[in-house]
Amino acid sequence: MWHSALQNELNINGLSKYNGSIAIMLHSIDGKRIIDEKISGNNNSNTIKLPTIDITAGVYILIIESDTYSYTTKFCIEN
Repeated sequence: MWHSALQNELNINGLSKYNGSIAIMLHSIDGKRIIDEKISGNNNSNTIKLPTIDITAGVYILIIESDTYSYTTKFCIEN
């Protein structure tokens, strides 16, 4: 799985192999929840695109969780 923030959107790839519910959360570095998306059922798309155009430039924490997987990373948005 990998992610990139390009052209005012956050692209998350590699989720199609996970069945069931997937939670995608984006928090500011001070803990404020910016995005909280739930994707249910089989995710047939390999890429999830989340808009970041209204998000202030800065450092953020991305959390992706399923029933069997958890991934957390820190990254920058440069809108």
